[in-house]
Amino acid sequence: MAALTELALSGKEPLGRIHALWTLEGLGALDAKVVRAFLTSPDARLRAQGLRAGESLVKTGDKALIEDFRKLAADPAPTVVLQAIMTAKYLGSNEVKAWPDSAKFVQTALMTSPSKGGQGTGSRELDRDPSGRGPRVHRRGKQVAGQGAGHLPRTLFLVSWL
Repeated sequence: MAALTELALSGKEPLGRIHALWTLEGLGALDAKVVRAFLTSPDARLRAQGLRAGESLVKTGDKALIEDFRKLAADPAPTVVLQAIMTAKYLGSNEVKAWPDSAKFVQTALMTSPSKGGQGTGSRELDRDPSGRGPRVHRRGKQVAGQGAGHLPRTLFLVSWL
């Protein structure tokens, strides 16, 4: 396990580090030190993977990681912000119940995220299914989505609750 942990912590290639992370997680040998190293990486892919893999530790009782996860709501990378939101929704679900105020976190993250990388995502998603959820929601969603990247968090918030 020491070699896998070392690869996860300091491997030269991000993909190798990700494989080591998930191997450790699958073997039940993942620890908070490795997860935190991923969460603080300069590479957004590693931060997102750290969030996802860290879910298993929180689910089994390491609630201290939730504070580390919260910080990533302000991440400049949209993939990291979205993973933080998905992680919060999973950990706050009725099935897991590990993050009691996850709904508030999700709403705050979506409304305040500095990420501008997903411009148009909400609009495209809303265009795919104009029926099914009602025309009023679709119309309002398109209005919010059409306001540009600065309103992406509000668009994603709307889409996440459809």
